[in-house]
This record gives sequence, structure tokens and C-alpha cells, in this order.
Amino acid sequence: VTMLLLRGDLFQPLQRLLDGNDALLETLRTSEPAAGSEEVLYPGLAEMRTRAQRRRDGIPLAVDIWQRFAAAAAEVGVDCG
Repeated sequence: VTMLLLRGDLFQPLQRLLDGNDALLETLRTSEPAAGSEEVLYPGLAEMRTRAQRRRDGIPLAVDIWQRFAAAAAEVGVDCG
């Protein structure tokens, strides 16, 4: 199911919409996972986790890509260490 809501406040007060969204997410978080699954996933969860990890640990970059960046930086006088 794909849902796109551009002006939810036209259908109900905005706070009620936000509260309903929070309740739905809590239901998903506390639902029993399907057999063989560790947890119930919902749209955006993996992206939120990846964002938090990359803010904490940085963005992984292949060595050859880093070398190209470092070479380009060196050409303009920037030391990348």
C-alpha cells in the first residue's frame, strides 16, 4: 500500500493526525513479527537506522574512491591527511 497525504489538516485537525500516526507506529513496533522474522519493519525504519549509524560512524567509502578524492584535493592544494 502506498499513501501520499499532502494536506492532512484538511481532513482532520493536524494534531489528531499526528497522534494517529504515532499510535500506528507504536502498534507496528509492538506487533508480533511474522514467523522467521526478528521484528516488524515499516517504511523509513531502515533509512532512519542507516542515517543514525552514518552520523555516528561516517559514510563508508571505497578506498579507490577516497584515493580519487584525495588526488583531486591535492591538485587544488587541500591536504586530506
